Amino acid sequence: MESILGVETPILPALIFHGQPKSLTGDRIAAATILLLGNLVTGHLRVGRPISNSLGVQIRKYLDNDEINLPDGTDIPLAIHTGSVEIVIGPNSLEEVISPSQGDRRRILFRELPTHSSSGRLFTFDKFIVSSNSWLFEVESNYPPSSLGVHLAVPVLMAQDLSASRIDVPNRLLAKCSTDDIRRIAGILNAVDILLSVDGKLIHAN
Repeated sequence: MESILGVETPILPALIFHGQPKSLTGDRIAAATILLLGNLVTGHLRVGRPISNSLGVQIRKYLDNDEINLPDGTDIPLAIHTGSVEIVIGPNSLEEVISPSQGDRRRILFRELPTHSSSGRLFTFDKFIVSSNSWLFEVESNYPPSSLGVHLAVPVLMAQDLSASRIDVPNRLLAKCSTDDIRRIAGILNAVDILLSVDGKLIHAN
């Protein structure tokens, strides 16, 4: 912790992941930041790009903070997020097999490995494996929704490159989250054109 003007402020690591996304919008960067940091974001959020007003509404609802200063917003769509792929947040074992693609929706297993024991990324046979330090942010946060949010931040950043419009998470990641927490997370994702489901069941935002 560092004291700035008498206020204790956590010193956080930078997010490191080896996904190298090429298609990032201000909305997706802002959504991933909020999911990763939760209520550690207090006074200002700066992402270097404008965000949509609809996401701004969801961010304030998610943080229960109407005072936070956000990037300039617009009601005009900033980008078209497209895709029909479903990202399935990976199980504990790399050998576990997810259920096959359904109809027109391709399913990709998404697994993050810690940077202290892995490097790079691998995309093969509908498995996307990437080295990341996102787990560090769950350790830093005492905000219950962040226990799920840290698992969503990197998939959100990679979603457009993977042509994904839906993220499915296993129920085991919801242990610290209330029903309202999960719906607020769905609100953040919906605002950036991503659906959220838990073990295949679609979650509706508040």
